[in-house]
Amino acid sequence: MLRRPEHCAPHRAGRRAAALVALLLASGASGRAGAADDRVEQADRLITEELRYKSGITLLERTLRDPDLTDADRIEAYRLLGVAYIARDKPQSAEAAFEALLALDPSYDLDPRLSPKIREVFERARSSVAPRIRDVTALPEGRRVVVSARVEDPRGALVGVDLYARSGDAFERHLMTRTEDRVEAVVEVPDLTRLRLDYYLVGRGEDADLATVADATSPLSVIVTRPAPPLTAPPPTAEPKPIYATWWFWTAAGVVVVGAVIGGVVIASSGGERELPGTLPPLEL
Repeated sequence: MLRRPEHCAPHRAGRRAAALVALLLASGASGRAGAADDRVEQADRLITEELRYKSGITLLERTLRDPDLTDADRIEAYRLLGVAYIARDKPQSAEAAFEALLALDPSYDLDPRLSPKIREVFERARSSVAPRIRDVTALPEGRRVVVSARVEDPRGALVGVDLYARSGDAFERHLMTRTEDRVEAVVEVPDLTRLRLDYYLVGRGEDADLATVADATSPLSVIVTRPAPPLTAPPPTAEPKPIYATWWFWTAAGVVVVGAVIGGVVIASSGGERELPGTLPPLEL
């Protein structure tokens, strides 16, 4: 029977050792992840079932220092931490926990069945970190409307802001251009004397809408009017001239005057040679 050279044995042993190390590392990582899940679940029992808020807070704060904690477990840990702090009458600490939660998931919302006191603190945390769209204006400029707004986004959660506008039946989406804390979009409108433009704004996050101004059922509106073209005035009509101001009147008058003068001269020149009636002819002596 053939035997393998003995120098191959160290190589096999090395491969087995490497595989064992990799297996141990993998099991260690999964063990840490499982431990993190167990710690969060244990804190949940301490806070919600046993009402041992201080013990739950201590366990959660220690768990949150684990760099291998998953985002899902971290979000749940911050939620439980906020609830426990409110139960111990520490609203500022609870608000800080909720702010940390919202930094991980800006679209997160609490169970509506929770105490109004808890939701009040949570909403206060949301208002301090959630992005907002403010100072919206819509200015008509000829055949277009310029819509602009100011964005407050302290944690940089917004991916973009969209404008939805309609001058007819359906809304159309317009991507707003952002410059620092300002966003702007231009909407072309039909060439009508008067129309109404409805619009609303949506601030988008990675996975959800994080800020809105109005909506499709209750949009903002601006009336766009275009001045009617000016009426062309008819050319002014000349007032009739008096008869003495016309050329033909003076022409006719001149003819009459000239004719009268000529007639007078003719009569005067012929009147010295005409014999008067009843006069005897001269006698010769």
